[in-house]
Amino acid sequence: LATLRQLGFILFPGVPNTTAVTQETDRNYGPFKTQFRINLIHLTDARIAAGESTSLQPWIVGLCVFGGECPTKTVEIPLSMSAFEKGFSKEACLSAWAKVGAAPCTRACLSDKHVRRELGDADDDTNSLMVALQEANDNAVALLTRHGYRATHLAAKMNRVAVRKSAVTVPHSKERILLLAKAKTHGEKFAVTNGDHLTSDDFFKSVEVNSRKKEITGQGADGTPEMVPDTIEGGI
Repeated sequence: LATLRQLGFILFPGVPNTTAVTQETDRNYGPFKTQFRINLIHLTDARIAAGESTSLQPWIVGLCVFGGECPTKTVEIPLSMSAFEKGFSKEACLSAWAKVGAAPCTRACLSDKHVRRELGDADDDTNSLMVALQEANDNAVALLTRHGYRATHLAAKMNRVAVRKSAVTVPHSKERILLLAKAKTHGEKFAVTNGDHLTSDDFFKSVEVNSRKKEITGQGADGTPEMVPDTIEGGI
């Protein structure tokens, strides 16, 4: 992460198994795969009709991806049918970025139908509908219960946004950096920062703290390893 940052790239780790919704490039691969299959079927049918082999040679893959003419002149795939153009043209990329909400930066992926919603996660029409549905269910269950029915089996509770605990330290403080340097597990790091991302300055500085401690160890006056205090003055 630090090396990438020095090169001008900031890498933000994403949530696992959500790329179909949150990753721009994943939106490109749908039309790419569809067109590739169409081209492959078109090419295979033509070669079968000509009595030629349908073995999947590397050049066949390239022909289906980029288009062009078959070396045996059996079939031609025009550029308009190029799988690469269908999936990764300028227009396709702009469309994919807009759907995810990367450019323009609208975070549109959060409104995707596959994203689970919770009560209180936003002030919008969907949340208003969720509140109305929850109230209707509560009222119906209460009414049936008063009339002697076991209505608890019909009760449904929507998840509510959990109240997040405050972090034990504040950003850009020496206390946070030193605690992060000591943290060994993801849980400990979460407790220190309340879920700050791994590319924050505090995370990078905490790694540097441990690196400097290792450099200092062993530089005692008698040549024996010297214990480094928890507080390192300056340089943080």
